[in-house]
Amino acid sequence: MIDPLGFVNHLFVLEQHRRKGLGNIIELDLAKKVIRNGFKVYKCVELYNTAVLAGSDRSPFWTTAKNNDGSDAIYVFLAVVKE
Repeated sequence: MIDPLGFVNHLFVLEQHRRKGLGNIIELDLAKKVIRNGFKVYKCVELYNTAVLAGSDRSPFWTTAKNNDGSDAIYVFLAVVKE
């Protein structure tokens, strides 16, 4: 759930346990561990995951990367696999 650069990724909470704050607890615990090891913490959230985007916007612990014009930075990840 943490890559070598400090990205929090693939955090998943089963549907029956969502909206209880469990994802936030895990995310903050992982973030503390990354910071304690001297790294900055990053996370990527899919644009369709509006609940997590809204929660991250409200959180005092997260900021959004911005482009030079002030708009939110959006990164496109492409997976290349050999079959």
